[in-house]
Amino acid sequence: MRRVVVAAGLGWVVMAAAGCTGEQGVLGSELGNGDEAAGAGQTETAAAGSAGADAGQRSLMDFVDLTFVDTKAAETDTYNGRCINSTYYLYDNGVLGCRVALIMPGGQCKGPSVASADTQLAAVAKSQLEARGCSDDSVPCDARVCELLTAAGDNLDACLSEQSPPDDFSGWCFVDPVRGIGDEDLTTCPLSDTGTSGLLRFSIAALPSEVEAVLFACAAETQSEVQSTRLRHVGEECTPRDEYEASFSSFGLDDITIDDDSTSCASGICLVNHFQGRVSCPYGQTQDRVSNIPLCWVPSTADEFHPVETAVAPQLVDRQNEDAVTCSCRCDGPGPGPYCACPEGTECVHLIDDLGEELSDYAGSYCIKEGTAYDPKHKPSPETCDPESMNCSETG
Repeated sequence: MRRVVVAAGLGWVVMAAAGCTGEQGVLGSELGNGDEAAGAGQTETAAAGSAGADAGQRSLMDFVDLTFVDTKAAETDTYNGRCINSTYYLYDNGVLGCRVALIMPGGQCKGPSVASADTQLAAVAKSQLEARGCSDDSVPCDARVCELLTAAGDNLDACLSEQSPPDDFSGWCFVDPVRGIGDEDLTTCPLSDTGTSGLLRFSIAALPSEVEAVLFACAAETQSEVQSTRLRHVGEECTPRDEYEASFSSFGLDDITIDDDSTSCASGICLVNHFQGRVSCPYGQTQDRVSNIPLCWVPSTADEFHPVETAVAPQLVDRQNEDAVTCSCRCDGPGPGPYCACPEGTECVHLIDDLGEELSDYAGSYCIKEGTAYDPKHKPSPETCDPESMNCSETG
């Protein structure tokens, strides 16, 4: 993700943030080559487990699929893969929640993008292998378990953009164009009630020749997380990813922030348009509150709650988040696009000047709610949200 902030009088400030990168379906024991979307596959729900920050700290049994493969018969110029719902693979903080295990009776966990599986992944793989009927005549129950790591560098670029893998391809990636990950021509994975379906792409032909089976193991979000990551439409409220950091204080009225890797907006953009404070804490908090009884909390993405660790500016009564922090898309600009058409109830307004080639993809106009354009010559009233009078709406 690139978080872009336009500060009045300061120009551009660009900060790199934790990003996510991420085919099409398998049913039964056959692995598709990306030409057709498939159904849900084999699913198991584990007993309640830890809801950690990534799949390594959660149960990997929320979605499991074991598929037997023939590396020698695989086509070398074809990607293979699996449609997986975003509930399982992409958490609200951008962490990928799936891992790929390779089961091999012989050989070593060596080679490009191949490593020894840890205890957790190996246990899940062996339990699934036993459930499918491992034996000395097929795949032995004590087969070696390795992990296929995510693609990197040129391999990642190819995985996200090319129809066929390069000769030296290794690893895997996710393709989810709705969230701005990869080329839309690479997948037809269907939408679902709880989000998009990402296409996990890899190449059977690129695996070690000893591999007999491939396991996809994913850790789902909690129900509260699934609800919080419902894809919202342009013009609807959103919560910027900065607010999931306990150390983040407040947005500033003079700034525009583009969160261009939003997991809550179908467009992938959560626009903070001249807004003061935090969406998740309209009344803010003083530094004294931080040390005593906090008023501001990090938006919950699990069963744990964490207080914001710094003072937070209260929102302005005349410019609250429902008007100034919304899902958006770029509707006009200096280049060829692509640009979106603003839906009913929103309007296309110029927000960002073209300040150089590197950031030209952000310059131009964005869809905002009708009647909410910011006029620096007529700033909103300085009246802030007051917890004593409860004069602001509890949103976010």
